[in-house]
Parts: sequence; structure tokens; C-alpha cells
Amino acid sequence: MRLAGGIWRYWWVRGSAKEGVARIERALGAAGDTPSVARAQALRGAAGLAWVLGDFAKATTLAKAAIPVAVAVGSTWDEMAANTVLGVVANVEGDRALARRHHRRSMELAEEIGLEPIVQKLNLGTLALDDGDHPEALVMFEDVLAIHRRNENVEGIGTALLNLGVVHYVLGEHEASLQDFEEARACFEEVGFRAHVAHAVQGFAAFAASEGRFEDASRLLGQARSELDEIGSPEGDFAIDMVAWTKEQAREALGEDAFEAAYAEGRERPA
Repeated sequence: MRLAGGIWRYWWVRGSAKEGVARIERALGAAGDTPSVARAQALRGAAGLAWVLGDFAKATTLAKAAIPVAVAVGSTWDEMAANTVLGVVANVEGDRALARRHHRRSMELAEEIGLEPIVQKLNLGTLALDDGDHPEALVMFEDVLAIHRRNENVEGIGTALLNLGVVHYVLGEHEASLQDFEEARACFEEVGFRAHVAHAVQGFAAFAASEGRFEDASRLLGQARSELDEIGSPEGDFAIDMVAWTKEQAREALGEDAFEAAYAEGRERPA
């Protein structure tokens, strides 16, 4: 259980979240229900992987189960992480108020143990973006990016840039968004983060559509979807509105048959 819970991010980054959930749940079942740090870590790790797979009901159940275990054994870190999972699930499900409560609780716990609340700022920036508060989102994401650049955290830099790319795109700053997505992809290729490589490709598709290159946009969407399907990542995992707009514009410009042909061609190419 300690091993499975300790390497949950490996399964996420490498695109094997389904395997990770199965192994952690098997370990949890075999270990009994005595509260321990290992159990709290395994529960919140499995919750994170369930969220990655789009199984929000399971993610919620596991994260809620992790919190009392974490409190019982004094594992503030795991309580913090479980609140983060509950916050991102609530946001995806449209309950912004609940999402904000969980992220703020996660931030309180991070500060309690002396951690800089980087993940929490990123998630609050996402909430601001989803609420249409683009200036606030921009400030949050730029702050997170500056912290990760200072710490030379390649994955963190990529994550911040991926989110900044969406903000710049929404603001109509398409060249800036392309630069963000290009650097983000390079970061994720360096660390082998398959889902986020595909998300950067979705950003390339949106940029192509902004220039009227709808066949290119359709092929890029197909490339990204093929990669995400292979690792079990759901359709609405990143920049839902931007991706949906790109598809809609491409379909309208090309017609259904031409869009599907270009999309299918893209699916035959690696992202």
C-alpha cells in the first residue's frame, strides 16, 4: 500500500492511470482499514488518478475517505492533497463555490506546514478563468510560472504555460498563446508527460483555427485525441471551451465530411 500510494504520479505522468487505480485499490483492500499515513496517501493518490480518468464519483469518494484518515494520523499533506482533488472535481462539475472552498482549505493547510501554495494558486487561477475573470487568472498563472522558473521545475513551468496559453488565447493574444503552448510541449516532452503533450497540441489546433487553417486544426485535434484515447484521458480534461470552439469552427468551415476526414488523418499520426 505504501509503495502503490507513493508512486501514483508515475502512473499519471506516464499515461497509465487506469493501472494505477487498480493497483492502489487492490493494495487498499489487502491492507485492512486501520488508519495510517500510507493509507491516507494511497486513498488521495487513487482519488487523483480517478479524476485524471474522468471518474469523478470515484475520485470524490476516495478523496473524502482520505481526509478523516489523514486527520486521524496527523498527515496534513494528505489532507491538503485530498482537498485539492475535491476542488478540481467540483470545478469540473460546475460547483464553483464548493471548488473555491476546497482550494482555499488546501491553501490553508499548505501554509500550515510551510509550503508555498503553488498548486492552490494554479487551481484558483483556473477558477478565475472559468468565471471569466481573465486578469485574475493571468496574475495567478504568471505568479506560478515565476515560482517554477525560479525553482527550475520543468513540469511546473509547462503546467503554468499551458494555462497561460489558454488565457492568452481567450484574450485574443494568439501569437502569445502559441509561444506558451510551444514551450509547454517542450517541457512535457522532456519529462514524458503524455497527456499534457496532447493538450499542448490542442492549443496548436486552436491557433491554427484562429488563422483560418481549419484542415490543420482538424488534423491536430485528431492527433491529440488519439494520444488521449490511448492513455484513457477524457474528452473534457483541458480547456473545454477552447477545444469545443476549435472543433465547431473547423466543422463549420470545412463541412462535416471534410472535417471528419482531416480529423481521422490526424488520428493516424502520433501527437
